[in-house]
Amino acid sequence: MWTMATVLLTIAVRGEITFGDAREMDGGFNPRLADLNGDGNLDVICPSIFGGTSIPDHRVVWFENDGELPPSFTRHTILEELGTTDIDTAHPTDLDGDGDIDIISVRKKELEWHESDGGQILSFQSRKIVEGVAGDVTAVDLNRDGDIDIVCSRYEDLGSDEANLTWFENNGGQPPGFNSNVVSNLTSYVDFSDVDGDGDIDLLSSSGNEGSVWRENDGSATLGFTRHLVSDDFGPIEAKTINDNAYPDIIAAQFLSIRGNGTEVSFSSEKFSPSNSELAYSTAGDLDLDEDVDIINCDAGVLYCYESNGSLMPTFEEHIIDLSTQGQLRTPTLGDLDIVIFRSSVARAGSGILLWYENLALPKPVSILNPNGTETFANGQSIQVAWRTGIETAGTAVGLGLWRDRDEKAAQLADAWNPEGHGVETIVLPALPTRRDYRIRAVSLWNPEFFDFSDAPFSILQGGRAGVPRVGWRLYP
Repeated sequence: MWTMATVLLTIAVRGEITFGDAREMDGGFNPRLADLNGDGNLDVICPSIFGGTSIPDHRVVWFENDGELPPSFTRHTILEELGTTDIDTAHPTDLDGDGDIDIISVRKKELEWHESDGGQILSFQSRKIVEGVAGDVTAVDLNRDGDIDIVCSRYEDLGSDEANLTWFENNGGQPPGFNSNVVSNLTSYVDFSDVDGDGDIDLLSSSGNEGSVWRENDGSATLGFTRHLVSDDFGPIEAKTINDNAYPDIIAAQFLSIRGNGTEVSFSSEKFSPSNSELAYSTAGDLDLDEDVDIINCDAGVLYCYESNGSLMPTFEEHIIDLSTQGQLRTPTLGDLDIVIFRSSVARAGSGILLWYENLALPKPVSILNPNGTETFANGQSIQVAWRTGIETAGTAVGLGLWRDRDEKAAQLADAWNPEGHGVETIVLPALPTRRDYRIRAVSLWNPEFFDFSDAPFSILQGGRAGVPRVGWRLYP
């Protein structure tokens, strides 16, 4: 059941959250977020596939966040390709394991990666991996050997429109080399998650030929995958924990497939949006700070928020964040609770800009900003825990702990203090059993009545390394 609440540019959800008017950030498409220069601020990485008002077509760029309130962004070019060569994807991850965030891109069906030197002024060295790759790319340590692998859709031949689900095994060299492994044929969109909770990373894919499926990883030395149908629905696919049962659910376009409880994996699929377009891009986060995960969805010129009622089989109330009369809205992403999205141009075909919508929710006395759910980590991995307090109510120091869901404390991590009431702590995860229901808990050291958990659970695996960049906190501290 959906109740329409139409408010333009600024919305209020349960009286706790508002989005500010859209701010323009210059040209780009399909934005991804990561702390690219390691300064604690969330930057924006994207291809300028359509170009913008001041960027020539066909570049990979990043927008450096200055950390101010509100932030300003400075554009830097990673790769420039003048002419007619399309660049479809720019995905951030530490591909060579040196602690710096590198970029994977797809240019004219060529898969490349751009190695960051980690310097104060970042520069990148571009390296070709293989030809014949489609646009959707992600990265994770799929075989748990400690190196980040690449998962993408790859064309059988350059003249074909049919793409195979393929993963490229990182050999751990300096620089790394990659070996191609075909998982299945006919796919358009890809993602990953430990769907069955056995500690192995499973693959998700979606295409018009087979709908949305998950492929069970057998964990063997050569990695075999068994296909399981999620639904007949097709569209950009993403694994997110929407309800509170610690299992990953699956969003594909305007359809939500909820993973049931129990050891047997099953999904119940519902259409949460009235849209009928397979290009209705979606993502999810707790937008109103009520500990329920809501869905952001855009289709053509409309940006929606679907507010969850928090049940195990949630229903959603629809809110309109923005009605664009200037062009189509696509590929939303969340930097904690702020939205970055692409808007195409009506005046100039093939051009567009990025928009940033600031989430103006009143902060809780204590907030965990990162990690905030659905991530995958490994024992011994260094992670960055971002926290914030309301100084007048909760003071300037917090205790950070690792919990199994919200019920059992697994480890004390650190005490953190900052006179401004926010900070980012680098913490090495202790040796813990493989589980999918871990959360970070921050508690005020001034008043223990004030605490916060990660919005959704995340997974910790034994061995291997997760392809999760430094993402997840707000665009400003």
